[in-house]
Amino acid sequence: MIDTHCHLDAAEFDSDRDAVHAAAIAA
Repeated sequence: MIDTHCHLDAAEFDSDRDAVHAAAIAA
């Protein structure tokens, strides 16, 4: 089993968080 995740609330995602979230929902 492989656990993959990220912390989208981290500051480094501030600039494109909405786009990353939308892409994840669409996947």
